[in-house]
Amino acid sequence: MRSIGKVQTQKEAQTFGGYLYVREIENTIEEATDGQWEIWVHDDDQLDQAENYFQAFLNAADASEFAAAEKQAARLRKKQERTEAAAQQPVVDGRQVWASAEGSYPIGIMTMALIVVSVGFYLLAQMRGDGQWPSILFIRDFQEVDGLRLWASDGLEAVRRGQVWRVVTPIFMHFTLLHLLFNMMWLMDLGGMVEYNRGSGFMVGFVLLVAAASNLGQYAVAGPNFGGMSGVVYGLLGYAWIMGRYAPGSGMKLRQATVTLMLGWFVVCIVFARIMPVANTAHAVGLGLGMAWGFIGSGGIHRVRRRLGF
Repeated sequence: MRSIGKVQTQKEAQTFGGYLYVREIENTIEEATDGQWEIWVHDDDQLDQAENYFQAFLNAADASEFAAAEKQAARLRKKQERTEAAAQQPVVDGRQVWASAEGSYPIGIMTMALIVVSVGFYLLAQMRGDGQWPSILFIRDFQEVDGLRLWASDGLEAVRRGQVWRVVTPIFMHFTLLHLLFNMMWLMDLGGMVEYNRGSGFMVGFVLLVAAASNLGQYAVAGPNFGGMSGVVYGLLGYAWIMGRYAPGSGMKLRQATVTLMLGWFVVCIVFARIMPVANTAHAVGLGLGMAWGFIGSGGIHRVRRRLGF
């Protein structure tokens, strides 16, 4: 264990100690005999990296990146404490029965709610006998005539009249069983990971924003005849991918095979768009928004500003 330097206050030491912890650098802070606070790094192999971070901290001690890392470190420490406490218990945590495959994260309440509603809507559509969906769930009204949907020509008038749920509800409509199973499988894995690490409140806001953006994008490009959770799934993929890459302490880390498979399917859907009815624009908007959110959340803007000298 080696000292990498001192700061004036305990608050500064705790902020920087949390920043190191998020970046998986174990450290200890202690009050020195001269009244300052000293930071010690446990692993000598991480000294150079820690010293570089320390110099950046001294040059911008009030940067929001460091303050955000301190809060994130507190969440990670609490999660580690719960994990260690659970490991000492001679019983099985019932939530693990529903653990997702990606990193064995338990499925949170919001992720489970999205799955239950999606499956419920699909079953209700099948029970109607014709597998059709009510007009009120689509982003625009339509009438069924001889098995064909005749769409209203009023654009987003229903949304402007206050039916704002229409920009979100298309995510719950899946037109085939394979479509439903594919999306629910990825939602279980990616949603479980994001909700476990960021919380149910974050998950609600994330899904609502990505759903609205991807649905409106798909509508603008290809019209109202679409549905499915794919835009949200690709949003979760983009967010978890970038967070795991640039904020390793976030708790989100995707296997490379997962990223390759999902991006490969993204490309396949674009290439075969003429023979497969796929909402490619929703995929693209969701993926792009998720990646941007992950870039901002991982402190990407601050890294760019430092490299540009701002």
